[in-house]
Amino acid sequence: MDERSILVLMVSTIAFIAFLISAAWFLKAAKKMRQNGEIEKHYTGQTEAELIRFNNCKPKEGYGFEPVYRFTVDGKTYERSIGHIKVEAMDLDNYEIGSTLSIAYDENNPEDTFTYGSDYSLKEAGSYRSLSIVFTLLAMVMLASMIINYFYL
Repeated sequence: MDERSILVLMVSTIAFIAFLISAAWFLKAAKKMRQNGEIEKHYTGQTEAELIRFNNCKPKEGYGFEPVYRFTVDGKTYERSIGHIKVEAMDLDNYEIGSTLSIAYDENNPEDTFTYGSDYSLKEAGSYRSLSIVFTLLAMVMLASMIINYFYL
């Protein structure tokens, strides 16, 4: 095997591994988004929540602060953190006390909330699944290229 063939084989191998890793990541992300998209369906109530303060997070979570919101449903006021939102200290300036956030809540249990505009939706899960397929196909093309280059060139 000449030097050029070895170089092509090395580059093809690296591309093959990169495409496989990308495909696996997109597939895993799609699965998580689909699960959360299914969960999101039962949050049928809608309201606005006002940011009132920040609580310190537990050190194991790796984030500095958890925003606490206040919202009212059927005349009852709730104060709680909402969904998956965590804020690092350097990002606190992006949040203003008194700002509002659209939320969805379970009408049977208004304390159970979900934020709109999250990364979790069924449509996005489909897009990520499609990207996973594309990267898998690219990995297969790279594998075929490696085989052809190794055995036939």
